[in-house]
Order: sequence, then C-alpha cells, then structure tokens
Amino acid sequence: ELVHLDDIPYTAMKVMVNIAGAAAAFQWWRLPCSGVGLVRMDYILAQRIRIHPVALLEFKSLSNTRVKYQIDALTESYEDKSEYFIDRLSASLGKIAASRYPDPVIVRATNLNSEEFRGLLGGELFEKRLNGQKKELRGVHRFLHPDYKAAFALECEALRRVRQEMGFNNIHFMIPHNEELSEAEAIIARIEESGLRRGEGGFCIYLCCDFPSNVAYTADFANLYDGLSLDIRKLPRWLDSGQIPLEGGDSKAAQDQNNSMRKVLEGVNEACHAQDSTFTVRGRLLAGASELVSLLVDIGVDAISVNPEAIPNATGWIAKAEEGKK
Repeated sequence: ELVHLDDIPYTAMKVMVNIAGAAAAFQWWRLPCSGVGLVRMDYILAQRIRIHPVALLEFKSLSNTRVKYQIDALTESYEDKSEYFIDRLSASLGKIAASRYPDPVIVRATNLNSEEFRGLLGGELFEKRLNGQKKELRGVHRFLHPDYKAAFALECEALRRVRQEMGFNNIHFMIPHNEELSEAEAIIARIEESGLRRGEGGFCIYLCCDFPSNVAYTADFANLYDGLSLDIRKLPRWLDSGQIPLEGGDSKAAQDQNNSMRKVLEGVNEACHAQDSTFTVRGRLLAGASELVSLLVDIGVDAISVNPEAIPNATGWIAKAEEGKK
C-alpha cells in the first residue's frame, strides 16, 4: 500500500518507531514520528560487533588460540580490544541518534540470554550452560554480576561518548530484565558511575517492563526511572497466570481480560504520572489492533512505539480517537 507521508496526521499522543540498527534508521528517517522508542543493542552486538565483550576485555589472557586468532583478525587495528566494542557500538548508536536528532532515541541495553551470548565469538569460553534450576543471567542480573560488570561498563561508555563527545544528547538508556527495586537502585548507581547521570543534559533512564512486578509495583519503579516501557503482548499472559493482582479478583469484570487490561493500564499510567514519569506502550500487537490503540488514547498514555510499517495505520487510529474525545 502506497502512503504519502504528508497524509499521516499529527497527533497529541507521541508515536515513536522501533529501529533495529543504523541502516534501518536511515531507511526510515523521513517517516514522521516523535523519535525512536526502542533500539535493541542486542542487534548491534550480534551483527556489528560479533564478539563476546568479556573475550575482548580479557583478550591477552585467552588460552584458546583459535578464538584468539579469530578475534585478532576482526580487531587487528586495535591494541586495546575493548575499544573495538566501544567504537563499533558508539558508531552505530551515533548514526541512529543523528537520524532523529533532536527527537529522543531510547536504547535498550543488551538483553541476550546465556545461550545467545554463547553464540558470539568467544562466548563459549565465558558462558556456562544453565541447568533448569539456575537463575537466568540476563539484563540487570548480568550487569550487576561480578563477572560481567566490566562488560556493562563498555555499553555505558559507548552511550556516554555518543552523548558527550559526538554531541547527540537525544540518546537515552533503557534497562531490561529488572525484577527487584534493589536492583534498580544498584544499576542506576552503576550507570552514574560511568559518567551518565539522570537529568544531566536531559539524560533519562527508562525501565523495560519484563516482569509482572514492574506493573504490580509501578509507583516504586517509576520513582526510580524516568519512564516505563511495556510490550503489550506480555500483559495478557501475566493476567491469565494471576501474576498481577487485581482488586475484586472474583468479579466478572476482573475475569474479563479486556476490562482487566484496561484497569491495569490505567493504574500503571496514573502511577507513572504521579511520579512525573512517562508510560509508553509498544509491540507488534498494536499494528493490527485499532481498538487497543483507541483504548490507550482514552487512558492517556504518553506514547506508543511501533515498527515503521505500522506508523501510518497507528497514527490514523490515534488521530481518529483523539478527534472523538473532543
């Protein structure tokens, strides 16, 4: 379907775009939107860097000659192999930030699981295979782990360079897989130690809602983060499993998923705004769900974030819903 960009209407609700990497950012830079709601650092790590960050940090002490040779071949111009990671990551992020400047670009820190990290060059040397009872080393759990904290510092340094050396202060951080409030406090402190401080130059740190606890205790998390971002596909699963408590759990309204979703979304939105935090809803589900998009307008969420091809329809649905509220 051919869409003329001039026909995409203006909306009061922000409509943001999800972008995989720099190539996609320049492919879609003309698309009218309010910035980038999700850049997955995972994609850049897998496609552009391709080497396990700890293998770069510990390159000189690697005993596996095959892996060492392969890493050296990819990073031959770098005496300090960690600079290869920082340069590649900051270059990709800088291009994405430039494509949307001065609109915000929100980058989610790495969220690969252990098996995916094993797939990177050198990953088998540092990633232990998990048994069914061991807690997944992912997101914040990984960033705070003694064996990985130096690798997370590389991600922070890349982001710092984009903001403070390249001058793209429209780029911000999103933290994934954060289940506990104590972890939130610890990871924000770790980020600030790297030279990225909330509020300094408008810098924001957002939470990617990967756990029911993020929704159940929204007010507490919103007090620590500048905003919460929820993949709407997760909410029905959490409700069906009873992982999110609802008042009147035995009532007919609480049994109805649509009413339950509305109740939860309203609660999260109100709790975020009470803490001067923002609430963004994202996910592929929004691409074909006009009624859900209208519901989000009615609730008053700050933004939605969708894939580029979904922008025209989603924006049209929002404009229609906003017109109906007048």
